[in-house]
Amino acid sequence: MMDSRVKVLTPIPPLGSVARISELPILGNRLLQSQVAQISVQELKQLLDQKASNLVLIDVRYKSEFEIARLPGSILIPYPEIQSGKSIATIKQLLSNTRQAHSGIEPQLIVICKAGIRSAKALLLLKKAGITGTNVTGGIQAWSRQIDPSMNQYSIKDISEFQLILAKQHSMRQWYLSGCGLAVALGTIAVLSVHRHPNFLKQCIQSNVSLQENSALSRLFGK
Repeated sequence: MMDSRVKVLTPIPPLGSVARISELPILGNRLLQSQVAQISVQELKQLLDQKASNLVLIDVRYKSEFEIARLPGSILIPYPEIQSGKSIATIKQLLSNTRQAHSGIEPQLIVICKAGIRSAKALLLLKKAGITGTNVTGGIQAWSRQIDPSMNQYSIKDISEFQLILAKQHSMRQWYLSGCGLAVALGTIAVLSVHRHPNFLKQCIQSNVSLQENSALSRLFGK
């Protein structure tokens, strides 16, 4: 029977004094995955083929991704639900049920996503909740490349939930940039007002006049 012990990724070698910016996300992902136990897709396949009774396989991708491609027996619990804490109790209950159904055998929690990044993040969050598990190195992407090439592949950019997140981030970025632009503009007006009309601005501040109102008054009465 296969040794169920899992492997941890080899430590990442120290960075040189100069690293290309394009390499930083890759190094960051490797560092993230090195913090959790790992299992290869080949080892996972052996567990699935053996129908390991203590296996609890959780998929943390979005529902749209899960519907495109999934592993047999996997349970969908999207990463945001773990991040918010909403599904922590659900996972604990799944492990408890498995433990009760197979007395004397400790459940083996394995977490998978598209490429092994969200699943690693999920495991770090679960660890804080007292739940230990193993990450599938490379995720569904590695499975489709190394185990089952017929499995449907997709781009995360085409997933509706991901598009919604991008839209929200874009909206927040625009709001932030416009807010910063307004702040800079008001700050510039205030500095100019202080330079040209120091006594007038002091009186406005003492009278609780806003920067916008002060700017208008400065243009009206100033030369």
